[in-house]
Amino acid sequence: MLKFGYISELDVSNGLVRVFFEDDGITSNPLPVSVQASKTDKYSFPFVINEHVWCLMDENCEFGVVGGAIYSVKDKPSSHVGEQLINVDIGATKLQLKIDRQAGNLELKLEGDATIKAQGNIEITAIGNTKVKGENVLVEAVTEAKVKAPTVKVEAATITEVTTTLLKITAPTTTMSGILNVTGVVAAGGFAGFSGVGAGGVMTVQNGMKVTGTAEIDDVKAGDYTSKTGGVMTASQGLSTPQDVKAGGKSLTLHTHTDSQGGATTPPI
Repeated sequence: MLKFGYISELDVSNGLVRVFFEDDGITSNPLPVSVQASKTDKYSFPFVINEHVWCLMDENCEFGVVGGAIYSVKDKPSSHVGEQLINVDIGATKLQLKIDRQAGNLELKLEGDATIKAQGNIEITAIGNTKVKGENVLVEAVTEAKVKAPTVKVEAATITEVTTTLLKITAPTTTMSGILNVTGVVAAGGFAGFSGVGAGGVMTVQNGMKVTGTAEIDDVKAGDYTSKTGGVMTASQGLSTPQDVKAGGKSLTLHTHTDSQGGATTPPI
């Protein structure tokens, strides 16, 4: 016969419950609970104490089975349900699953952590946009991590940091806007911008170059060099320029000396 009652005791490990039948004032023996599958596929969705359930029992209420839970005046459906909505609330609002059958949308909310593990591959494909957002996001690969797109943008409000043993950038043209600070050594196959050095590399400086310390350049021909205090430039194989060179306010092209007779010498020839 059909009976309605409330869960009074749980034996989750064995899949059994006791039910209190309020109209008779009795508590059942341990009863099995009907589930979707129980052999190779197993479902475990425990009731809670005082959950309203329906049962099929024998005439003496000694043996039977719990068929499932039902809503009551006290326990009503969730407030955000609808004819086209499938809603699952677990642990009150600890986990919420919403499916909109009409729009085809799915929403999953969790108050705790989420873990996805797979022995094989995981693939996420979206026709629209895909967004991963969090306070800290870590992408970790055992062998290789790739980002492929016609255009790749990396934006940071403050600092972008790349830490590695070797960083390679391969591109026909590399453009950097702003100030470039390099701590360490910058090596290049050659500079065509400063002619006379071996071919293979190009360095173009549009708004000047400042060296604090010592700059050593072999076999350099520069169109114009303006030296600022604080640095030394050493050219081990000569420095050639069609412009005037000044050192300490003295012009190399126009500077003269006084000879032994007190007369002025001519500028350098």
